[in-house]
Amino acid sequence: MNMNPRPKRALFVDATNPSTPDRLTREAELAPWEVHWANSADTALAELHRTGYDIDVLVCGARLGALDARAFAAQVKRIHPRIETVLVEEHGLEGGLQWTLGESFVIDQATARRELKTVLERASGLSALMNTPAVARICGSLDRLPPVPRTYWALIQAAGDANTSVADIGRIVEADPAMSAKVLQLVNSAFFGLSRRMTSISQAVGILGINLLKGLVLTAHVFKAMDDVRPRGLSLEHFQNYSIRIARLARKFVVTRELGDEAFTVGMVHDIGKLVLALRQPADFERVMDRIAQTGDDTPVVEREVFGVCHSEVGAFLLATWGLPISVVEGVAFHHDLDLIPGTQREVLAAVHAADALTGIISCGDPEDRLNLRFIESASLLGEVERWRKLVQADVELQVG
Repeated sequence: MNMNPRPKRALFVDATNPSTPDRLTREAELAPWEVHWANSADTALAELHRTGYDIDVLVCGARLGALDARAFAAQVKRIHPRIETVLVEEHGLEGGLQWTLGESFVIDQATARRELKTVLERASGLSALMNTPAVARICGSLDRLPPVPRTYWALIQAAGDANTSVADIGRIVEADPAMSAKVLQLVNSAFFGLSRRMTSISQAVGILGINLLKGLVLTAHVFKAMDDVRPRGLSLEHFQNYSIRIARLARKFVVTRELGDEAFTVGMVHDIGKLVLALRQPADFERVMDRIAQTGDDTPVVEREVFGVCHSEVGAFLLATWGLPISVVEGVAFHHDLDLIPGTQREVLAAVHAADALTGIISCGDPEDRLNLRFIESASLLGEVERWRKLVQADVELQVG
């Protein structure tokens, strides 16, 4: 038995053909990755064939001669879908990194120079988590789920415009009658405890906020596909209320506005994979819920025994298919497998994990070891745990009151 698995392998292909010193410097920066080089699409294919396609990540430079880099990456994915592809583009991208499942990671040259090793780790990490037979079996034929709702993309576009008003957001929601009804139902629920009934979409939007609306659109969209499937133990109202609680707490746990918005989004959709499992295999979903209720066993453990996969991987697969930001996909993918997340950007995941774990500990009597202090310490946030605990305690008392 080989106790020393091979290092991860990356193949770089770029017609600009960097010099030997540049290559040696890059190889040293990327250690312990094993780096291979090619200066054209043809030589890259030859190298892939020579290695038996035993490459983890293919990195395509901005110039590949006559062949477009995207076309070449797609060609490689068709030959061997397991290989993740990274496209390095000349111009800057928002956030420096983009990704759509089944296609390629895309980074700009500036990000490639600064963070290429992290990008390689993120690419191979997500690929290993989601390109498994169990995930393919559950998610491979989600024909009952239409593409991500148009309302979501309209909200994304509006959120990026500094001139967008609450009235503008209200009009987007009003254009979707089902969403309008859901917004009013939510804002008038006991969860928000308003003193008077709200009938104005614009006022409701002002109370809920755009980040909550985006998460609400996605979860309600999946639930709508379950019109004729209602497994025992699954309530959309309970699901959304819990998601909102975790999202709000996670936003309070982080210190910057930008990370707060991301933490809120991840908190809103972190359990969306449960809806997919319920949709695909409702009888097994009921079996999982019954066992958890009877034994108190850990949800991911039971799910993996019954489905062969955990809701976190399924949710990440769905969100990646819909083209959500990679940071959100990673937050969902790894929220039960904290130590698998690559790189050092751990604050958002630590916040979502802590909000979820502490809520269970304080409100449901879950064991203290559900809170992964070692991971929180790796995110340099161990000193925040007592503040977080007080915030959760106050939230639980508010819900009880």
